[in-house]
Amino acid sequence: MDQFFVSSPFTLVASAANAACWSGRHDVRSRLERLCHSFSKRNDSSLDMIWANFGSGKSHALFYLGHVVNEQCGENVIPAFVEMPEQLQHFIDLYRRIVLNLPLKRICQMILDRLPPSRNPNLVRAASAMVHGGAFERPLAEQWLHAERPNLRELKKGTNIDARIDDPAACDVLSDMIWSMAQTGSRLLLLLDEFQRVRVLQQRARNSLLSNLRSLFSRNPNGLTVVLVVGSRVENSATELLPPELLTLVGMRPSISLPEFNESEAKEFLLGRLAFFRPPNYSGAPTAPFGADVIDKTLTFIHSKNAARLIPRTILQAFGYLYDEAAVDEKGEMKPQEVERLLAELRWDEQTAT
Repeated sequence: MDQFFVSSPFTLVASAANAACWSGRHDVRSRLERLCHSFSKRNDSSLDMIWANFGSGKSHALFYLGHVVNEQCGENVIPAFVEMPEQLQHFIDLYRRIVLNLPLKRICQMILDRLPPSRNPNLVRAASAMVHGGAFERPLAEQWLHAERPNLRELKKGTNIDARIDDPAACDVLSDMIWSMAQTGSRLLLLLDEFQRVRVLQQRARNSLLSNLRSLFSRNPNGLTVVLVVGSRVENSATELLPPELLTLVGMRPSISLPEFNESEAKEFLLGRLAFFRPPNYSGAPTAPFGADVIDKTLTFIHSKNAARLIPRTILQAFGYLYDEAAVDEKGEMKPQEVERLLAELRWDEQTAT
């Protein structure tokens, strides 16, 4: 990108590409890593929740958890990062997003190894076509598993599957996938982002979603972990989204929250973030291209704004703007007077801050 960074450290969009980056919030990092460690100690199904206000790094925490799982748990835990649909009408809408993020061929081999054909004949037929089928059979099976609408005549001819996946069957298919994984000692880790969207669903859609989630757990006491991420200002607003049957699965374990930084924590977060994106042979100052004085004064300035908060989104927005607009002197630092002028140009209202 330039002498300071190989790619932008100021991106606001969480992604798998930057999942290995974690800066600040050592207690949260420890909680996530302990959660990952628990997967190798017990095979019980579990439900956990991460909650925080918008812009606090919730989605990134999910990606980081998926990264740690891949690093520490090998192939025994299969993570699937899924964002809750905004206009979910039926459980099958969520099912489609989950399956698109699964290694289907690998799971189909588990199905063939463990699932009795009589338990879910069409799923076993689809798994057989995925593992052993050719150029005609495999795409049909994949369309079926994705709950698309393949031609029924071709589907029957190529795979012997006699019905498409409809809404009631979606929970059965996903449940039998999880059961097959559990029988091989594997676990599905469903990382479900933006779960607060449940609040705006119509009652019928919300009941369908929560009922099917309960069914997945009741049918699978082993092999399933769901981590819900909820955008909320307070914990009570997050937990009230779950019915008692699901809250029981959370039990006495505390939720994971991402509180606002103080200025010292915010500086640690920023410097850690900058360090992650430095070129491999970077030997410059850890505060470049801002300078220690500019960083301290900028964080103090943000903290002084009543409508702004010291959270990752606000910090990255402010320093990203300075990086784009401010000139850097021969020492590789920005001039405080210019920075002060640029910060005054930004909108520090509540809508921008959240």
